[in-house]
Amino acid sequence: MGNSAPKKTPKELARENKRIVDRAVRQIDRERTKLDGNEKKLLQEIKMLAKKNQHAPAKALSKDLIRTRNQINQYYIMTSQLKAISMKLSTAEINSSMVDALKGVNHVMEKVNESMDIQSIQQVLREFAKNSEKMEMQQEMMSDAIDAGMDNAEDVDAADKIYGQICDEIGVELAEENEVGKAKIAVSGGAQQQKVGEVDDLQARLDQLKR
Repeated sequence: MGNSAPKKTPKELARENKRIVDRAVRQIDRERTKLDGNEKKLLQEIKMLAKKNQHAPAKALSKDLIRTRNQINQYYIMTSQLKAISMKLSTAEINSSMVDALKGVNHVMEKVNESMDIQSIQQVLREFAKNSEKMEMQQEMMSDAIDAGMDNAEDVDAADKIYGQICDEIGVELAEENEVGKAKIAVSGGAQQQKVGEVDDLQARLDQLKR
């Protein structure tokens, strides 16, 4: 009793029986191939005897030809049936594999659910939100600092000089436009001061997040 072979699983049984069926299909195909050769030989002999007017032996061989063709047809039917059985066994093996896979997935999901700590997950999410906000503020500070560095009075003056030269070439007066340009410079300076204030505010918020 203690030395008895272990019980085979449905998957192993399906695979083993499929192997037997496939082996039988190959054996039948070999026998059918032999009969195909015999059929051709019988047909040649019958034609040869008929040409020699040896009708009695030709008719006898014709009976063998009929039996051979019937056996070939029977082999085709048997092969078709066995292949259908083989496909069903393949389906059974796949279904068994799917059941095993589902069992494994369920086991893993159960272990994951048991190991999950809601409080630690909430803490991770809070830290993620905090770090995301910190990163956004740092990017905003860098963008404001770059904008403040790019918008300088020298660039505005250079642009005004070039525009003045262009207007002189086409004969356009710039009396009013110069006043507007001065106002723009004043606004630009105020905007830079405002950006500096925004950067300081972002820095204060960033320091608050680090605590």
